[in-house]
Amino acid sequence: MLNRLALFAVVIGATMTLGYPTAAHHATSSIFRQLEEKSLTGTLVKFTNVNPHAYFYFDVKDPAGGVKSWSFEGPGPGGLRRAGIKIKDDIIPGNAYTFWFAPSRDGTNTGLLRAVLLNGKKIPLTEGYQPDDKSQRQ
Repeated sequence: MLNRLALFAVVIGATMTLGYPTAAHHATSSIFRQLEEKSLTGTLVKFTNVNPHAYFYFDVKDPAGGVKSWSFEGPGPGGLRRAGIKIKDDIIPGNAYTFWFAPSRDGTNTGLLRAVLLNGKKIPLTEGYQPDDKSQRQ
């Protein structure tokens, strides 16, 4: 009888744990310089729309005329939709975009995408980001 009760308790506990949403996520402040903001204009080469993040890959011309590849982490599909972005209509490889981002701490050509210019409007992509808030910049 005690074994059945213990088994029942374990099954109930495991079932409740499986239904509990996890809050684990990487700390973006350890990867990106959150208090700094940069902007670039480049051609979207590739877009990967997966949960929990979408990834944007741009080719950006440097002042010397060369091209540098950049990659950016952005919100996932739900976050893009909440920002008002129609993924199939607004994010088109081959098109040029201006984007704002928090640069990586390690100096690589990557960053956390904060906003993008679509149809003449700066669309915030990072939760809590205010496009014209000077306090966001260092």
